[in-house]
Amino acid sequence: MTVQEQHKNALTEPDLEAVVHVYDFRMTLKEMLEYIESGTQPERFAPYQGDLLDYALTANGITYIQRAVKK
Repeated sequence: MTVQEQHKNALTEPDLEAVVHVYDFRMTLKEMLEYIESGTQPERFAPYQGDLLDYALTANGITYIQRAVKK
């Protein structure tokens, strides 16, 4: 018996359910510069304080700098 025959039912039914949340932490150029220079975050980010927000803002800053260098 082949592996596909042994696991025929397992291949047709999912065994994992995932929930995905998408957060929009984009900032205007002015907001980004203010964040880079003084660490001031836009007030609309207040409900998301914590590791997720810190990561997003760091990633946004890196992306901003990379794009600025390309210009």
